Amino acid sequence: MLLNKLFRILCKGSLLASFLFSCCALSASHTLSLAKQQRLSSHATWLALLQFKDGKPLLDDAGFYLSSSRHSAEDELNAAISLLIEKADTTQICRFPARYLWLQRQLQQQPENLAALCPGFAEFQAYVPIEQISLIYANENISRPTTMMGHAFLKLSGHNAKGQLREHAISFYTELDSINPLWLGYETLLAGKAGYFVLSPYQERLEFYTQTEQRNIIEYHIALDADEVELVQAYLWELKQTRLDYFFHTYNCATLSQLILAIAKPALSEAHSPWISPVDVVKSVQVSGLVNNASLFPATKWRLKMLLDSLQLEEVDVGVTDSFALEINSTKPQSPLVQALSLDLQQTYQRWLLEQGYISSQQYEQRISQLPAQGVELSLSQYKDPAGRTDDSQFWLYYGNRQNWRFGFLPASHQLSDDNRQLFSESALALLSLEFEYRQSEQKLDLYALRYYGFSHYLPYDALTRDWSGHFALGTEFQAIGDNSFKRTHYLYGGIGRSYSVTEDVLVYATLDAGTAFSGWTPYVYGGAAVGMMVYEIGDQKSTVSLRHLDNYRQQDGWTSIFHWQQSWFVSSDWSIKLHWEHQKSRNWRNHESGIRIQHAF
Repeated sequence: MLLNKLFRILCKGSLLASFLFSCCALSASHTLSLAKQQRLSSHATWLALLQFKDGKPLLDDAGFYLSSSRHSAEDELNAAISLLIEKADTTQICRFPARYLWLQRQLQQQPENLAALCPGFAEFQAYVPIEQISLIYANENISRPTTMMGHAFLKLSGHNAKGQLREHAISFYTELDSINPLWLGYETLLAGKAGYFVLSPYQERLEFYTQTEQRNIIEYHIALDADEVELVQAYLWELKQTRLDYFFHTYNCATLSQLILAIAKPALSEAHSPWISPVDVVKSVQVSGLVNNASLFPATKWRLKMLLDSLQLEEVDVGVTDSFALEINSTKPQSPLVQALSLDLQQTYQRWLLEQGYISSQQYEQRISQLPAQGVELSLSQYKDPAGRTDDSQFWLYYGNRQNWRFGFLPASHQLSDDNRQLFSESALALLSLEFEYRQSEQKLDLYALRYYGFSHYLPYDALTRDWSGHFALGTEFQAIGDNSFKRTHYLYGGIGRSYSVTEDVLVYATLDAGTAFSGWTPYVYGGAAVGMMVYEIGDQKSTVSLRHLDNYRQQDGWTSIFHWQQSWFVSSDWSIKLHWEHQKSRNWRNHESGIRIQHAF
């Protein structure tokens, strides 16, 4: 490297330059030729460094790119070789250390000591030492439907110069600062919102998710060698100085986490689909064989739920007194397993009371000191695995009894009729769900339904946490208003109630519902009640049944009853067949609809 520097200095001398100009030009030409021979401009790592997808940059920050065009990976490579390799521009090397390191390695040259060359980067390396990188998955909060998609970020672990272990979280998010769903949709899908690329102590993030938000954390420890870790660390420094705009569907926490890991493991970029969710990143690192091992840090509320379920299987009843004391009763002698589960439940419940503010720290310490220090170890084998979930985008084709075809697309995320056994509760989430209908009798294509936002979550009630269930939807669709008569209706509809787990495979619920809608210019309100049941059956099948009884529904005089049944057959992890039947009856009319739907998740 020193000889290369001397050679470049000699090339700049006025007299000697006349003799060596051709040599310098030959050196630059040779470097470019070598890069072209190796096809570095199309290398997966180079494209990941530039955050290129389908030949276009994902970022809109001009400062992140070296060429004027910003839309050509080859132009970027030529500019990088010129500035970082040939001219050895210290300012640019310290701005783009990851590109510099990668190019030097690909061109089989010895890179400069970046710590000596770049004081700012050296300070970052000292403050954030990295020996191990882990993908972190924060699952949904089982009582907060807005967290159903989960969250993905990275954990950086390493020892500093004093030999002290330092752990940091690096995450990407935006602030949802509006309660208007339409405006939020415009900002996060079209305009883009300011993204925050934040470095923070990992323990703070761990406590925030497991205690404040009651969300489980799983750490997936990624297998990387020292060179790969060094490259990722240098790339984080590049991103630290870059403006990152947040887009819900194309540039979110999962997108950036996968792009960063793809710097070290280019194979991950090959799995880059139009929409990347946190679960998709978990699946991609597992499928690629990059996970050394995984660790679970359960939220207190989830641990309570799991222990309660385990005790119910052992025919043990659990109650709670007014003074927050547990009553554990069994109709038969307690086995060692039941005793251990009961003790763990006592300890976990006291922790939950402390986190919820029902008891003070002093009361917690006093109560825990009265319990034996024995518990049950949790492993991932007892945990609902995110990688086992159905993919969270889907499309379907439906044919109904009115000779009508429907094609639907759900960008995110899932439906009640899906296989939700790897989720913590029966739930549904719809973000910009679209469904088109073609009526053969009229030879007409229409937008049948558009759901801007909707969710349902049915979390079984228990005496300890006393959770509520509910649903909400905002959208527009063709709705029946008479015998085979339909009209486009815009609606906002929701409900709250309780759900109960009858067995491990059967869940029932009841809600009080209310909504407002309009199909002309005059809005109206309606309300009533609903009951329902979900049953998992042998042969990978599921029945979803509901009955709603609503007053003034669709401006009908009196009450309207709606019975809905759907039978799902999960043919594979991503294909399902669903039979549908719905009957609507009011005082003056009735309508029924049946059909079959083929659905694919991706």
